[in-house]
Amino acid sequence: MSVVHNPIDDQTADSGASTAASEFGGALTVEMMGTSEHLVIWAIRQWVSDHKNRVPEHTLIQNGFAAAYVDTAFGPFDTLMTLSATTATRVLDVRCLKCKGVGDGEVDILSVISLIQAGRGDLACIRLGSWLPPAAVRHGLSAADRLARVLERGGHTIWLRAEYVMPTEETLSDKRPSEVLPRVPATLQ
Repeated sequence: MSVVHNPIDDQTADSGASTAASEFGGALTVEMMGTSEHLVIWAIRQWVSDHKNRVPEHTLIQNGFAAAYVDTAFGPFDTLMTLSATTATRVLDVRCLKCKGVGDGEVDILSVISLIQAGRGDLACIRLGSWLPPAAVRHGLSAADRLARVLERGGHTIWLRAEYVMPTEETLSDKRPSEVLPRVPATLQ
């Protein structure tokens, strides 16, 4: 996976989310997120850490999902992460486990899950196409849909945020929606 670790600030802060947001130039921080978003951010970061350290089992992530009552989330999550690691057309910014800032790659994955849970598979497909090549988008969308549904059934809704709907300049794709995926699967419409 093309991953950038950008440790904005790895120290623990005593301040609230509004102070943290100003420290990060208005960027999204972990402190601003809810429990469900924390679960996904942690899983993304742990997966990348495991990948870098050649830990193929991802036992900690599987146990984390089980503790959150979504034990079947690991399969589709691992598929989405593996696709991203092996086929990404741009660098995905995934931060370290202790970093308070949230990388654009992490926001991308959260946005796809959130958009699917909100019934906007069409927008999730376009967002996936901002980092996956067209041939991988359909497989990625299927995995993301399964992951979003498992999380939702387990009580882990990722609520829409402006950051999830409005991609940053780095995540914008010059591809038209028809170039990403000509037809959205019926399960996502």
